[in-house]
Amino acid sequence: MGNSSTSHVNHRTPCVLVVGQTPPPYHGQAMMIQYLLDSDSKEINLLHVRMAYSDSMHEVGRLQWRKIWHLLALIFRIAYMRVTQPVDILYYPPAGPNRVPFYRDVITLLCTRWMFRHTVFHFQAAGLSELFAKLTPCERLLGRWAYSRPSAGIRLSNLATDDVAFVQARLQFVIPNAAPDEALRFSSAVQSRAENSSGPLRILYLGTVCETKGILVLLNACHQLKCRRIPFELEIVGSFQPRNFQQQVEDALLSLGIRQQTQLRGQLINDEKYNAFARADVFCFPSYYESECFPCVLVEAMSFSLPVVSTRWRGIPSIIEQGVTGFLTDIRDVGETARWLQMLANQPELRLQLGQAARQKYLSSFTKGLYQREVARVFTTVVGNAKDTQTSRVSSV
Repeated sequence: MGNSSTSHVNHRTPCVLVVGQTPPPYHGQAMMIQYLLDSDSKEINLLHVRMAYSDSMHEVGRLQWRKIWHLLALIFRIAYMRVTQPVDILYYPPAGPNRVPFYRDVITLLCTRWMFRHTVFHFQAAGLSELFAKLTPCERLLGRWAYSRPSAGIRLSNLATDDVAFVQARLQFVIPNAAPDEALRFSSAVQSRAENSSGPLRILYLGTVCETKGILVLLNACHQLKCRRIPFELEIVGSFQPRNFQQQVEDALLSLGIRQQTQLRGQLINDEKYNAFARADVFCFPSYYESECFPCVLVEAMSFSLPVVSTRWRGIPSIIEQGVTGFLTDIRDVGETARWLQMLANQPELRLQLGQAARQKYLSSFTKGLYQREVARVFTTVVGNAKDTQTSRVSSV
């Protein structure tokens, strides 16, 4: 009887309840959860309870009364799915180094996690372990109850903050973020860019436009290019956070004398965003963002054969290989950022070489299909380990 029961369990497809935000708003974590849900894997069955705390990037991380009602509804929907569906695993992306999402996680997990046999934490945002050092003893106690000892934890890079080890995950995995290969649809534009390398260097920044994403570093680096008579065009794509930061950027553009060379495009999505990648010569992203871990936007740029200038910050060096797919600087280093941009402006053949290498690394390491398979493997491993333990117990009896 024991062997028959074990055999039945072994053949059931693991059922995973994915709790997380999907677009909108458009940011890395939401996109990666959407890519996971897009999976057509026959090895797992995915259900989804959507977080919808924010409709735009301006609302992310901000406490609002409607979010409290959404939190209560979210807890109810998680419990309802657990009661009505044969869920094996709760999949959850924990907070980064900010208190508001930390409180959200603690309430959600303390109310629901006990219902599930397995929990998998996917650390899309880095810095939970750093936040704990700033918490009160009572907050740390609640945090330990909420986060400790999940069945598995996924981090995005070996160079990122090791929040997986901090929460003492039983199984630990490293899975980099990914992007769909949209560049295939824009191959003629990408090829045209490679063949027409004369003219100003077209620099693209794409992401949330805030100070710690390095936008002021980039503006000052572009000022140095202008002083050295290096022709360039800068395209800034993304929403400002907070909103009043836009005025600071506008003032900086005027004071640095580079307003004429700069386009502020706002947030672009879908083909408008991909067109921005296709027409650029180089992607510059000098981030030192607090919860930055593994920026998906770098992978998107690489898929479009763009050399990247970024920073030695958290998981970024595991994406960009110095002198092979782009260049890295220390954070807030205006001079080094300008130096690499000047080199790429003066050497179009180097841009082509680095861009081709970036494209190859994307194809070998950062495709959407590879990401989906690796995350599915986490779920099957978690359930498989539990089955092995069950089988061992039955055999010992």
